[in-house]
Amino acid sequence: MPEFWWFNGREWKISALEAGEYVECDRSPTFPMIEKTNLYQFLEAAFLDEVSAEIAFRQWVRQQIQ
Repeated sequence: MPEFWWFNGREWKISALEAGEYVECDRSPTFPMIEKTNLYQFLEAAFLDEVSAEIAFRQWVRQQIQ
């Protein structure tokens, strides 16, 4: 698996496979426009309204890749 993300309830971790070892990084190699800070903002919004947060996040991602 080239990368994996996990959230322990407090902290996001993103790790990417480099030279056979996983290295923690601040952004996904697959989705470099998404920083961990963006994920925290999404979680904060999702606690208030999950559906609205998902819609807003998808719109934000679409803007980033255009």
